[in-house]
Amino acid sequence: SICIIDLFQVIEIDHGNGVVMRYLHQSHKSPLAVGTIVYKSQYIGDTGMTGLATAPHVHLAVDINGVMVNPCTVVHVQRRTEHEILCT
Repeated sequence: SICIIDLFQVIEIDHGNGVVMRYLHQSHKSPLAVGTIVYKSQYIGDTGMTGLATAPHVHLAVDINGVMVNPCTVVHVQRRTEHEILCT
C-alpha cells in the first residue's frame, strides 16, 4: 500500500524506501483525501491539460532518494509509435 498526498492537481504517492511518484496535469483535484492508502490499479484521478500543456496527458515524475529519474527506467515501457511511449 502507498500514501497519497493531493497538491492541487498534482498527486504525489510515496511508495516508501525513498521512491516518490508525482502525477501532474490532473484535470481536477483527486477525490481521495490526503493520507489515503491506495493500491495498485486504484483510480486516483483523471488526465488533464493544466499549465502550458497542449493536450490532455499525465506527466509522471519519479524521485528516488530525492533524485529525479527517468520514469521509464522504473516502470514497464511500451512503445506504440516512434513518438509515443507508454509507461504501464
